[in-house]
Amino acid sequence: MNVLRLCAGLCIFASTGLLTAQSPGPTSDQIYSSHFIVTVNGHTTPVMHAAMNLYFLNFPARKHASVSVTADADDFWAKGVEVQPWRLNIRPRRSGRTITFQMDGPGKISISRPRDFGAMAEMLYLFANAAEKHAPTAGTPGIRYFGTGIHRENIDAAEGDHIYLADDAVVFGSLNIWQVNHVTVSGRGVIVYDGPQNPADDDGWMHKRNWHCIVMDEAHEISIEGITCVVRSRTWQIQMKDSRHVVFNNIKVIGANPGNANGDGMDWLGGGDTLIRDSFFRAADDVFSMETSWDGYGPIAFAAQGSPVTNITVEKSVLSTSISNIVRAGWPEKNFEGGNFLLRDSDVIHMGFGGCGIPFALMEFWADPNGRGQSAGFAFENIRMEDWYSLVQAQQPRNGISGIKFTDVMGLEAPSLVASSLKGSVRDVSFDDVVLAARAVHDKTDLPIGITDGANDPVFSATPGLRIVTSPGWTRPGEKVRF
Repeated sequence: MNVLRLCAGLCIFASTGLLTAQSPGPTSDQIYSSHFIVTVNGHTTPVMHAAMNLYFLNFPARKHASVSVTADADDFWAKGVEVQPWRLNIRPRRSGRTITFQMDGPGKISISRPRDFGAMAEMLYLFANAAEKHAPTAGTPGIRYFGTGIHRENIDAAEGDHIYLADDAVVFGSLNIWQVNHVTVSGRGVIVYDGPQNPADDDGWMHKRNWHCIVMDEAHEISIEGITCVVRSRTWQIQMKDSRHVVFNNIKVIGANPGNANGDGMDWLGGGDTLIRDSFFRAADDVFSMETSWDGYGPIAFAAQGSPVTNITVEKSVLSTSISNIVRAGWPEKNFEGGNFLLRDSDVIHMGFGGCGIPFALMEFWADPNGRGQSAGFAFENIRMEDWYSLVQAQQPRNGISGIKFTDVMGLEAPSLVASSLKGSVRDVSFDDVVLAARAVHDKTDLPIGITDGANDPVFSATPGLRIVTSPGWTRPGEKVRF
């Protein structure tokens, strides 16, 4: 039970307009970090400190942008530098404490030293944002406008609200979307949550106002676009209960805590009908987690039935965690029902190494030994895995899981570090054009996988074809093309 339970002061700033070092803004003494200095096309600004050793910067996307990053120590890049996702093929030049490279248009990248992606990793995230269309101003009617500067308050959304966080707005608090409908949140500002959770235990699951960066309860027709969500305490970052018809577009979610646990990126407690696109997540636990309910630990709480979680699509996103899984559903003592989950055209740049009861994976469905419920339809299409651990862990003793499908999934460079597993009432699992460490998976001999306790054998298909990993634009005669 202890294993099950374990698994479950600095300021920041984000700017879409790069400021000069000589004129950093009226509150720069409170919010900037000089650990890194970033220059884009000649415009220079310090970066923003998120949590632990994580830093970030939002700025306007430009075509053919020249970027330099200067660390505050001469030997910081001495062992090299890595820019992910790898498909972008960004290879910085190093000169002492400065690295330089090009970015072309909107994008989300992670910069670190090689193999430094765990709990104590020192990382810089750069978010090049496309221009906003029809951005409101402070005087726009019907807009709850948070302008440049620091705001210390919790935001309680009202029915029909349009909440706007301007480029240089920083809100210290929570965004509560509680039993209201038709709410829009937009802008390039930041919400920072640093709550009172016990750093040595899991209090982050609690479903209540002012306990997460964003929380929803029975909310419908919600749109959240452009903002950055930072969590420093040990709590789930975005939590939604029985909420549907929700769209997240171009959001950035960064969480870290000293316990390196219980910092999920996004959780559904019932509900669904959710679209997440063009977004970035750095979690300190599961990036995406699905439960029909969660009311704490113990037999009474685990007996709660809850509502199904259905119809979720995540696409064109960049996913990273210091520990645990990319996607998880179910729990060994609980009921879970749901499905029609799709993750597609996304980069998994960091996955947890190790395990909590069972190994971490791209998809974990851990309902063993006493989980229950029926679930169907979990699809992974065109996924590029960089630092990764295992592909699938599906363990369900009764009722059943069906329809787990992997199509055009690539484990770049490294093979699976531990075996995948199908255990119990698991059926209709397929691997179609899966390539691990440059080797196509034709059958069980190419993918280490344990199949036990009545689980059905998976189906394998490896069709020869051309897969373009990097396609930077139109190809002209005489140009070299990297496949």
